[in-house]
Order: sequence, then C-alpha cells, then structure tokens
Amino acid sequence: MVKNVRVTLALGCNTYTSPSFRVGRKTGGSWMRMTLTPDPVGDSFPWNGSLSTPNGSFAGGETEDYPVTIYSPTTDVGSAAPQELWLAAPSPNPGVRTTMVRFGLPSESRVTLTVYDLFGRRVRRLVDGTASPGQHAIEWDYRNTNGAMVPAGFYLMKLDAGGRILTQRAIVSH
Repeated sequence: MVKNVRVTLALGCNTYTSPSFRVGRKTGGSWMRMTLTPDPVGDSFPWNGSLSTPNGSFAGGETEDYPVTIYSPTTDVGSAAPQELWLAAPSPNPGVRTTMVRFGLPSESRVTLTVYDLFGRRVRRLVDGTASPGQHAIEWDYRNTNGAMVPAGFYLMKLDAGGRILTQRAIVSH
C-alpha cells in the first residue's frame, strides 16, 4: 500500500507515475484505486472510497479508479531463464496509447524485435542487439521510426532471436 504521497499536478489532464510498490505475479492491465485529498489519510481509512467517511464525502477530495499497467521486471535475479524462446501477445491488445511486448530467452542471443504494418513495411525496430537470458518487457508507444503516431489498425510484432522467428499481432485503436 502506498499512502500519503504528495503529488502536485497541473490543472487539466495529467499523467502520474506512482512510486514503485509490490504487486502480485499477474502482469498487464488492471485498476488502481486512488484517493485524492488535501488532508493526509489516517491508518484507519477503509480504502473503499468516500462511502465509509462521515456523510459519504471528503472535504475537497475524491476517490476514483484508474487504469494501470503492471509490468514484469526486465531482470529478476530469483527466476531462471525460460527453457525455450517465447513471445507473448502484446498487452493491452487492442491498445490506445501504448502496449507492452514481453519475450523470454533461454540463452544470451542476438535479438531484433520489429513492428511491421500489414503490407510488410517496417514501422519501427524496438530491440536490436544482444540480450541476456530471461524475461524481457519492451513498451511500444505506437510511434514509428520518425516519432509519428501510427494510424489505428493491425500490426505484426516479429521477434528474431538466435535465428528463430516468432510473431504476434498488435491492434492499435487510438
């Protein structure tokens, strides 16, 4: 649990990256309940929103649920390398702003992870180099090599590792 973290936001829509905290093993899209109030929250706060507060409200605050993405660490000393090469489906898929691409390597390999459109044109190379054994996670922000947002549609993710090729489909739905 993270509580009483001071956050200063500008007026209007904002993006906030929370402090790191431990979560379960499930990765991908989830929800986080956040209570925004100018007053510090006491240890007895019920964490189910303002329903449990007197009169069901805060003085100048609110509780809302926000979509979040839970990422797997790119390195984990405690886990063994996978027995075989794998490429997971991007998550979320379809996605609006970004998607996370995860893959596992059984041994150190030369790796490229490339995004292609349905005409086979390279959109962007996300990884190009040698990668260590284990699980890896790469975020694609739906931008092409030139930094422009790609149009909504279907894309192919191609992982080439040690001469083996795996593919997954990504759907961009701005």
